[in-house]
This record gives sequence, C-alpha cells and structure tokens, in this order.
Amino acid sequence: MQKRDKAQIYASERDARVRFLAVSIAILGIANIVMVFVAGLMDIRPHPLVSSFNEAGTFLTLMTGLFLVFISYKLLKRERLFWSITIIFIIFSLFSNGITGATTNLINIALDLLLMIFAMLIKDDFSEMTHGLNTQHIAGLTSMAVTLIYGVLGCMALGAQFSPQITTWDEAIYFTLTTLTTVGYGDIHAATDQSRLFVSSLLVFGVSSFLYAITVSLLPLVERKIKQVLNVLENVMKNMKNHIIICGVCDETVALVEYLKSEGIDLVILVPKENMRDEIIKMGVYIMEGDPSEEELLKRAKIDQARAIIAASTNDAQDALIILTAKQLRKDIKAVALATSAENKRKLHQVGADVVISPRIIGGRLLAKAAVGEELKIDL
Repeated sequence: MQKRDKAQIYASERDARVRFLAVSIAILGIANIVMVFVAGLMDIRPHPLVSSFNEAGTFLTLMTGLFLVFISYKLLKRERLFWSITIIFIIFSLFSNGITGATTNLINIALDLLLMIFAMLIKDDFSEMTHGLNTQHIAGLTSMAVTLIYGVLGCMALGAQFSPQITTWDEAIYFTLTTLTTVGYGDIHAATDQSRLFVSSLLVFGVSSFLYAITVSLLPLVERKIKQVLNVLENVMKNMKNHIIICGVCDETVALVEYLKSEGIDLVILVPKENMRDEIIKMGVYIMEGDPSEEELLKRAKIDQARAIIAASTNDAQDALIILTAKQLRKDIKAVALATSAENKRKLHQVGADVVISPRIIGGRLLAKAAVGEELKIDL
C-alpha cells in the first residue's frame, strides 16, 4: 500500500514538473513573438557590432517563438523526442536573442537559461516514445527548416552582392526557394565571389536536406502500403486449404493456371524472382517469390494443408529437389512433376513424384496419331 502511494505521489510530482515545463516553453515562445513586435514598434536598434544581423535575428526569434508554442503541448505527453527538440530550440532562442542585441531581449535570454537548466534536470520525466513521428522524420524536417533559415538569412546578409540586390524578406525567401528547388529562374543571381560561394553551399546543403526529408517521409508511406498488401495476402493464405502449389514457371504454366482457376481451385505459385513472367502476374493469382525447393517457402505456402504440389520449372534437377523437399515435409502429398526429357522421368519417380508428365513425349505421340488418322487420346 505504501509503495502504491509513493508511486502515485511520484507520478503526480512528475506530471506537475512536465506541465510546468510545457507552460513555461509556451510562455517563452510567446515572449519571443511579443519581443519582435515590441522591438519593431519601439524601433529598438542593436549594438553597432551586430547591426548587420538585426533583421536576421528578428526573423529567427519570430520563427523560434512560433515553433516553441507549437511543440509545448507535445511536452505534456512526456515524449522524449520533443524534449530533445525543445532543448535544440532553446539554444536557437538564445542565439537569436543574442544576435538581435536588443536590451529588451535580456529577459528572454534569462528565461532561456533557466528553462535550459530546468529541462536538463527533469530529463528522466520524458520517457514516452513518439507516435507518428520518429527521429528520422524530425531530423528531415529540422534539416529542411534549418536550411531554409540559413538561405533566407544569408540572402539578407549578402543582399547587396546579388544582382539585382536582395532588400526584402520576400525576395530572400523567393530566391532561397528557387535555389533549393533547383528551378533557378535567373532573375536574381550572385554577383560576387562571396555570394557565389554562399549560393553553392546553399545548393549542396539544400538539395541534400530536401532529398533526405523527402526520402524519410515517403519511404514509410511506401512501406506501410506494402505491409497492407502483405497483410491482405497473409490473410488469404491463412484461409487457404485444399489448394495446389505450383513450383516454377514454364510455357505450360499459363494453361495450367487458367484451367485450375476455371475449376475454382485455389492455388499458389512459388517462383524465383528472376523467373517471374508478366503474364502470370496479370492472372491475379497468389505468388510467393523465392526458391521453391526451400523448406521455409513451402511451409509458408501451407504445404501441410495443400491438395497437391506441381514441380513445373524448366530444370529437371530443380524439380527433383522440389519433390524431394516436399515429400520430406509431407509424405502423403500428391506430387506431380514436369519432365523436359524422357530419360529423367524415372529419376523423378525415384525421388517421390507420383505422376511425371513429359509434354514433349505427349506432344510427339499426339502428332503421330493425328498424322496416321488415329483417334486422339491423351496417353501419359
């Protein structure tokens, strides 16, 4: 009972600390935003040594404030990832308030330092995993944001070295976006060595960060769709019984599949990826890629509940191995093999094939009977 009470007290204290940090981060974000507008209304000038960074620092302060307000509610869920992001943006806040140089920002700097210390002290309170976003997603989005900020601030700092000159935030954002997206309309271009060096670095970092962000954002979506398809297929296999397993693809496989489908018989095809054929894929049957002679693939194809197995590759040795493996897994399964040569029929029977069919022998006999006018009967 005492242990339970202590656990409840600890949880309550932890939640109070987390709420305090979340609310403080929101207040810090709002303070950053307010200070930007206050500085604008009062026309506060920074120290002469950092005057060239005035607009840049103001922009960074505004963006940091907005983001701090955005992530403050995430802290309430005790997500460790957003605790890390909070630390990063507190550092950004310190930097932006420092380079702006306005005396009113001393309050924000003090808040930054206090919250940094407090956040570090309660680090262990944030132990929950982030749902929906992972480290790669955040890294991708952060790299895009940092690159965009770097481009805009660089354009404003080096605006006089472009032709025509970049003098407004709209122009800086426009040039940065056209550079990062590699559109490059050419209406604004670098006119000095220093500005060309900046644009080169922006291209390298920008293209890399955007490609990385797109990759980590799209790949999970593609993987999710693939998993959904695989889950559907797995459900199909779970309900599959009394089916026929076809191993390999040959010229006779299309006719074989068409007949089995017309008879309403469930089937699954096991085929190596390199032997896959478009006409089989288009038939809409269940296909499993891999070596049909492997035990694991045959087990996944539910050989224990199959009606029969057909070895129909173009290699008699491969067919023999398939039959041998199938019989080892299940002795009573009916095994049918396709022989490409007459001399291999006996060998396929020896490894366990119940029926061995040679299309060449059957075709030759039918042609001969047709030629002499005999009644055509399929002779195995």
